[in-house]
Amino acid sequence: MNGQLFEGKEQIFRDVIQLGEKWKVAVDRSSSDGGSPEDIRAFQLTEEGKKIRELNEELESYLENLEFDDIRMIQTVMYLGRDRDYPKTESPEEIYENYLQDLSSDGWNSKEVEIRQMTSKVPFSSYLENGLEILQVKL
Repeated sequence: MNGQLFEGKEQIFRDVIQLGEKWKVAVDRSSSDGGSPEDIRAFQLTEEGKKIRELNEELESYLENLEFDDIRMIQTVMYLGRDRDYPKTESPEEIYENYLQDLSSDGWNSKEVEIRQMTSKVPFSSYLENGLEILQVKL
């Protein structure tokens, strides 16, 4: 493969990581520690809970405006960064292609479901950064 992996897609990764990080920071700084379903619902009604939801919706909205191929690309990098399970002897291109192939073999849900699977993970932006590092992609 000539050039950098994901050439022309760097801004998408930058934007998604930035939006994901803003959401993660808000969650990490929040006063919510989970609790019962009632506690969680009560927290979601607070100003802090509403702000966290707004940041998550901003991330989801950005992702919804991308092509499904971009969603699959982001999700592949995210899972690679989360799992960190790959053959160290493969090139970045081979690692990515094999991971994408593994995910594709299970079949893809709708774009909306795939987006929700990503945005339900608070460390989403960290997983993306880890995956890009594994793939030796510099933003």
